[in-house]
Amino acid sequence: MIKLEGEDTEEIKYMELILSFDTSYEDSVSLVIKGRDIELERISTIMTTIDLSSNHFEGVIPKTLKDLSSLWLLNLFHNNLRGHIPMELGQLIRLKL
Repeated sequence: MIKLEGEDTEEIKYMELILSFDTSYEDSVSLVIKGRDIELERISTIMTTIDLSSNHFEGVIPKTLKDLSSLWLLNLFHNNLRGHIPMELGQLIRLKL
């Protein structure tokens, strides 16, 4: 680092850590997993995943999945889905490909 004349290096910040403790929604979700009802009161947005694999789903992939804006991972393997992946899913900017 080059120090310029009259420069106070203690005031220079190249990187700053910003912590946010707002990592969940206020919404709740009801799930049924293996016949058990589970109520999730807060959904973490740190890494939101949905695994819908091996559920014998049939038909096309619904365009309404685009509304899951914090979705990072969506697993639809081993279902009987047909057709193309909807263009609307491109709006899921956090989705890992």
